[in-house]
Amino acid sequence: MSAKVYAATATIETGEIVAAFHRWIVAQSFAGHTWIDVADYNHVKGGPGVVLVGIEANVSFDQADGTWGVVYTRKQPWPGLLDLTGRLRATVWAAAEAAAILMADPAFASRLDFATDRVLIRLNDRLTAPNTQQTLEEAKSALTSIGQEIWGTGVTIDGHPAKLSLFEASLRGTHPITLETMRRNLQG
Repeated sequence: MSAKVYAATATIETGEIVAAFHRWIVAQSFAGHTWIDVADYNHVKGGPGVVLVGIEANVSFDQADGTWGVVYTRKQPWPGLLDLTGRLRATVWAAAEAAAILMADPAFASRLDFATDRVLIRLNDRLTAPNTQQTLEEAKSALTSIGQEIWGTGVTIDGHPAKLSLFEASLRGTHPITLETMRRNLQG
């Protein structure tokens, strides 16, 4: 499962992201994660951008859907989280945390900011979560719950059913909030 937090301002070069992700590896930034490599896929149109590869998850800075943002993709099960709502909460929180770590990097002072009025969710299992209207209906309760935790009322969920792609849904709030508020709201 993955979540994307979109950039509002990103006047940076992808080489700077590569360098930042290398700093994450050296410092082992982001508690509970082991980072092992960085790959630059910016030469691939619609690709994953710059990817920080980890054991538990990958973090990428991409514009695969036309807009720059931070994507957190969980590869290992979340310890103790069996329900969809809990896994979604942890994944969206981790995407917001990754965005906050990048934004706090002194190398990006005043050149990187994030829009917190929308989040993109992907479920990376085509067998148990095919990209259909039925999956959207089954996931709607969990998606609504996460949206309400982030923004309160006024959450819109937009699914993108298509047989050849992963399940994807956009959550939109009626108002932007800070990354700090998003992270705090998701921590309960």
